[in-house]
Amino acid sequence: MATLSLKKTTPRVEAMRQSTAGMNDGKAMDWIRKFPVFRAVKPLKIGAGQELVKLAPMGLRQGVRRNVRRWCQKKEYQRVLAQGGHRFGLNGMPDGQVTAEEEARALKRLNK
Repeated sequence: MATLSLKKTTPRVEAMRQSTAGMNDGKAMDWIRKFPVFRAVKPLKIGAGQELVKLAPMGLRQGVRRNVRRWCQKKEYQRVLAQGGHRFGLNGMPDGQVTAEEEARALKRLNK
């Protein structure tokens, strides 16, 4: 009896999946920017991405997850993280501190 693997897809199915994801990413980023912390590049509090995904409408959750990941990988974000200081919650208020290890990791990413 043959087994069906869900991990393997055809190029056509993969192309459709990626094009659909791209359509939702723009809507997801528009939704994300409604939160004060995303109006400027600031270090996000630990767990902010998970909070956003929980708050997001069902159809946008994957796009929110992808956009938060991209946001945190941007050079501008890594520069701010490397400077240390406060982390910020979704409401834009301070919520935690950037640790020395996080600063060092951000500097390392910037130097690559």
